[in-house]
Amino acid sequence: MGKPWLEGFKFATYLAVPIALTVTFAFNPDNLNGIIRNVFVFVNKKSGGRRGREVLRRLRETLKPPHVVLDATKVRGAIDRGEVDWDAETRVLVAGGDGTVGMVVDALRRRRREPPPIAIAPLGTGNDLARVLGWSGDVWDDSRLFSERRVVSTLRRARLQRVDRWSLEITRPRRRSTTKKLFSNYMGIGVDARAALAFDSARKDRRWTWLFVHALTNKLLYAVFGARDFIEHSFAGLKRDVEVTVDGKVIDFPEDTEGIILLNINSFSGGVRMWATSDEFTKSLKDDGVLEIVAVSGALHLGQLNARLAKPVQVAQGCDVRIELKRDLPVQIDGEPWLQRGAATLRVSLNDSFTMLRRPRQDRINDLLARWSRSNGFASEDDDATSASSDERRARRRRAFAFAFAFALCLALAAFVFPWRHRLARLFALRLGL
Repeated sequence: MGKPWLEGFKFATYLAVPIALTVTFAFNPDNLNGIIRNVFVFVNKKSGGRRGREVLRRLRETLKPPHVVLDATKVRGAIDRGEVDWDAETRVLVAGGDGTVGMVVDALRRRRREPPPIAIAPLGTGNDLARVLGWSGDVWDDSRLFSERRVVSTLRRARLQRVDRWSLEITRPRRRSTTKKLFSNYMGIGVDARAALAFDSARKDRRWTWLFVHALTNKLLYAVFGARDFIEHSFAGLKRDVEVTVDGKVIDFPEDTEGIILLNINSFSGGVRMWATSDEFTKSLKDDGVLEIVAVSGALHLGQLNARLAKPVQVAQGCDVRIELKRDLPVQIDGEPWLQRGAATLRVSLNDSFTMLRRPRQDRINDLLARWSRSNGFASEDDDATSASSDERRARRRRAFAFAFAFALCLALAAFVFPWRHRLARLFALRLGL
């Protein structure tokens, strides 16, 4: 008979190896959200100035089957032709603005199924939804966006986040007709909607399309169009032109109100935080079925909000909003504006919700540390080019550590149990009546 300690080591090894392998896979951070079988990428080629077309072309060269890259402006046709199908292991990446996300969700809903989780590669002007979900900044730089392995890995690590979507029903008494629109970010009436309308009209005018070549110049032009009301104050009497009822209670706005904004997310006009928790109001959440209503006092106030020099006026919170318009007024939802002509009744209520992908806080911290390292000369300029291999090395180190830890734990447990194996066997036999 062999030595007891040798038999114990063999017994521990036989027990530890399969358990360690199981633990290594189960606790691998990249597997927390399961396996991604395929990714659908929808690119709005009209977003981001002229960058949208380039992104569409390069992604089609980068991503190979089973991944699919489609033009977001033609998503409905692709779905009707059966080119888009998904299951629990499918993820969606939308390259475009916040309005593109809504367009893709609407198209996917045509299949009468819950859309797959959606991440955003922001190419729009405001990108507020992308910002609150952690996808803003240079998250999707070229080294990540145009690498199939890094796209899949980034989406796999992302967390699920529900986002409410609201229904806006517009009723015109004279025409006896009702129009329905959907939004998930915010809705504005007055001064902010007028700036959005002027920006949108110029962008669609062929004489001025050459101006909208980059997201930075788009933001500058947006500010220029908004400056008109700094002098004119076209909505100085907005309080008398609009009546807002929230959950059955008529809201009294300040006298200097020139804009009314309904918020589903706490980010407006490119990152302005419009809501703060107080004794009177609760925290703003993306999935609580509640809207936050704030007032702004003009174009100057909007500019101060963008510069973080002022705060909005928090007015109310509620889930059922009724708005009576008494004259022609500009309205915008998620950056899509129009001029609402004549008297009308606007009814806002919760429509549904959908699943988005939120970037983990740890990934954001890692990006900040990497940028700090590069800016202080602790990392080379070639780090972006080698980041994919660095990620792979880190993943291998995590798996090796998980295996070693699980093996050592099982070895210690087996070493403790082995001397008592015969007594435990007899005890189990007695309990089972053998």
